[in-house]
Amino acid sequence: MGKKINNQYKLFIIYLIMSLCIDFLSRINGHLLFLNNLIFFNILSILEIIIFSLFYSFYINKTIIYFGLLIGVSYSCYEMYLSNPFIISFYYCYSKNIVSLLIIIYCLIRIFKNTINENLIKNNCKDIIITLFFSFEFILLLPFNFLINYDLSIAHNFWFLRFIMTLFFYISITYFIWQNGKTQKQLSDGSSFR
Repeated sequence: MGKKINNQYKLFIIYLIMSLCIDFLSRINGHLLFLNNLIFFNILSILEIIIFSLFYSFYINKTIIYFGLLIGVSYSCYEMYLSNPFIISFYYCYSKNIVSLLIIIYCLIRIFKNTINENLIKNNCKDIIITLFFSFEFILLLPFNFLINYDLSIAHNFWFLRFIMTLFFYISITYFIWQNGKTQKQLSDGSSFR
């Protein structure tokens, strides 16, 4: 019998699939069509704020979620509107930083609520990993314009570090989805309480 997954974790599956699609489209756009693929950072920002807002709407105040969603989507769309895809030197992408900061706020609110309710670190593990990833993402992408406009070996190191972090994050999300499916399967069989 197949595993059952909560709706919250189905959002993570959608996130992983959409991230993969955005990666493929950016590679096609950049390598095959020889066009600027930086606009996909804004598209990924919109995807992330929508998915993580929906995920955290199960756990924190809806007003905070709606406000964060409004800021993240509005700014990402505004940045896409202002950007010139043909002139890379004038491309400034701060939407990933703003969205990362909003997701960090969501995570910290949830961790704080869980700590007040005396839940263990084990219950906050997912939120801690999400917070760590988006904190590093925020810090690494602050000098985004520098990373895309200067051909230095240090820029390649930043991109490689970001790749490793993203890979670790995707593996962690996949693990959380698997754990949730395993727990739901045990609950439906009546063999475990959780």
